[in-house]
Amino acid sequence: MREEMRTSFGKWVKEGIKMMPEELKLKDKHGQDVCVYSQRVLIETGEGEQEIYSLQIDLKYIKMTEAKLKKSEAKLYAAQEIAKLGNWEWNLKTDEIFWSDEVFRIFGEKPQAFVPDYHLFLTYIDSADRIKILRAVAKAKKTGETQTIEHRITRNDGSIRYLLSSGRLIYDKEGEITTIIGTVQDMTEQKKVEHMLEQKAQIIEQIHDSVIVMDLKGHIVEWNNTSTFNLGYREDEVIGKRIDILFPKNKKYSLLKIFGKLKKYGVLRTEITLKHKNGEQFYGNLLLSFLKNDRGEKNAIIAYVENITSRKKAERELIRQKNMMEYRAYHDDLTGLPNRAYFVEELERTIGRVRRNHGLGALLFIDMDHFKEINDSLGHTHGDSVLKVIARRLSETFRKGDFVARFGGDEFTTILENVKDINNVISKVQQLMEILNAPITINEQRHFITFSIGIALFPNDGESAEELLKNSDASMYKAKEMGRNTYVFYQQDLTRKAFERVLLATDLRQALNDHSFEIYYQPQVNAMTGKLIGMEGLIRWKHETKGILYPSEFILIAEENGMVIEIDRWMMQEGIRQISRWYRQGLDPGVLSLNLSIKQLQAKDFISVLKETLAENECKPEWLELEITESQIMENPEHTIGILQQISDLGIRLAIDDFGTGYSSLSYLKRLPIHKLKIDQSFVRDIPSDKDDMSIVETIIALSKSLKLEVIAEGVETEEQRDFLLAHDCLYIQGFYYSRPVSGKEMQKMLEHPKQFA
Repeated sequence: MREEMRTSFGKWVKEGIKMMPEELKLKDKHGQDVCVYSQRVLIETGEGEQEIYSLQIDLKYIKMTEAKLKKSEAKLYAAQEIAKLGNWEWNLKTDEIFWSDEVFRIFGEKPQAFVPDYHLFLTYIDSADRIKILRAVAKAKKTGETQTIEHRITRNDGSIRYLLSSGRLIYDKEGEITTIIGTVQDMTEQKKVEHMLEQKAQIIEQIHDSVIVMDLKGHIVEWNNTSTFNLGYREDEVIGKRIDILFPKNKKYSLLKIFGKLKKYGVLRTEITLKHKNGEQFYGNLLLSFLKNDRGEKNAIIAYVENITSRKKAERELIRQKNMMEYRAYHDDLTGLPNRAYFVEELERTIGRVRRNHGLGALLFIDMDHFKEINDSLGHTHGDSVLKVIARRLSETFRKGDFVARFGGDEFTTILENVKDINNVISKVQQLMEILNAPITINEQRHFITFSIGIALFPNDGESAEELLKNSDASMYKAKEMGRNTYVFYQQDLTRKAFERVLLATDLRQALNDHSFEIYYQPQVNAMTGKLIGMEGLIRWKHETKGILYPSEFILIAEENGMVIEIDRWMMQEGIRQISRWYRQGLDPGVLSLNLSIKQLQAKDFISVLKETLAENECKPEWLELEITESQIMENPEHTIGILQQISDLGIRLAIDDFGTGYSSLSYLKRLPIHKLKIDQSFVRDIPSDKDDMSIVETIIALSKSLKLEVIAEGVETEEQRDFLLAHDCLYIQGFYYSRPVSGKEMQKMLEHPKQFA
């Protein structure tokens, strides 16, 4: 070594070399080889002599590191070759692609035989799968997300290989995409054994997210580092614990469903809400599947959890913005009511529903009278405040199923769906007029605003939204021509009928003050003996110009105008006075039946008034029977049963009127403190020609017997009807066959001169 160094030094001097770096292999004091890096410098001393200075660095550890790197690289390439997994890098600027040796092998080529580019790469892709590659590249560039797809290639020798390719984007400092890097794996062999493919595919898909392995009972047995990062728990904190520690308390019930579906389908993808160790919740994409042993038996469950909270937040924001845009497209900015476009669409839909159900609907076109004067005198801001109040009143007035919109300016429209009849529409409009006409105070400025309303019914007045809007608008202008502050139907006779109802309501209020009502009495007879057993009291109104009016002509108006309780109370008090009077005269009128409305029954003072009336007239409770309809009972059965029990405890008999037309259940019927069922006349009318009605009547009679209740039939008009009822053990009968309802004076005569009813 020394001789070599002298020769080398002589050469430096001769060639004029001043500095010489060199790697040398020397011996240490133990005789072991030592690799060093030597930097030698030749220096002139000035006295004609030369000196050499040398700096040496031990390369032992560098050499060891290089050896390890070469060894690791060799292992990596060996591992890639074994796993048939190669890596690639696509330079988007040059379009060149770097393939590792294994990628060349996967594609059936000699390693590094050429420099591939994207277009060359596509020539290998099966024609049916090229679109998948193009979509994956486009999606990666659009979303920035890692893309993983399965596809096929055709080698130059014609063989087809199944590959799984993944790629992700690399950005430069300016945020521009420069490169796409990724891996490609030959999955051909795994495709031959499906369960191996599924397991490997899961592992590849889950490599960048939480991977959790559980036993079949849900206890965690494996936990990767990403799980710790995502969920906060260290591996030693979760091993052996049940997976439900990762679920919020209010979500743990869903875990049973998840495992149930996994057991049923073998694999499950779903979105779940998870819980971080610090208590924070986040959304996750969960993939569950079974792992199997070499015998194909399920022995574990593998779970992949991807944190998608950011994506969910973005999705929710997009949905919120979309909903806001849709809302603003279909709603009025000022009032928040649906706008014209929304209203027209809803009207078309409602017309279709009403047509299919053979029902009746109404369109109200509502226009404020003289609204322009408010805007002109007080300004549009003040006018807008008035419009908001009107919009709120409209929204609060109508039923949940009705539809209110601001049509534009000072115009509003309303759809009434499935109204019972024209009277129902009239009642609703009258109620609306009363509410809208109430004073409005804005900034201490009080307004008395009136409205003109046009009404079109459907399908009567039109079968399209356009036609109905045109007709209701015309009716609204007709209302303005009539002096405003009124409503007009498209069909003029309906407007006339509406005004008649308004007048009739006024007359009805006066009739209460003038006691213009009278009770008529219809006998109830034991058809077997022909003896009078009682009577039903029926109200009549002695109108000044219209004559005698029946309940069907005014009771609905009384209910709509809050007078029905007064009328019912007068009826009850007058009936009790009359039956008591007859008994004091020594007559035998039997039991008086009076109809009891649900509103009177629900009045807080009803029981006390009933007791006072009985006491004042010395009326025995057994002289009285109160009837309530089946449908009224079922409106609030629990409350009604309680009130009826109090009445029964007084000794007053109770009957269910119009039985068979309602929907009461046997369970409630057994609990009711009733004594009698009254067969509705609608079932009696067509006896004996209607077999169905005959069967219903027979059933009601049998039901009354089983419940140990009396039964009476109303509306009996013919001998055939009476004979049928008698033949089936319905002894008590009421109807024209025996007598029409008669006045109190006529009933007095009948009682004074009793007769046998044939």
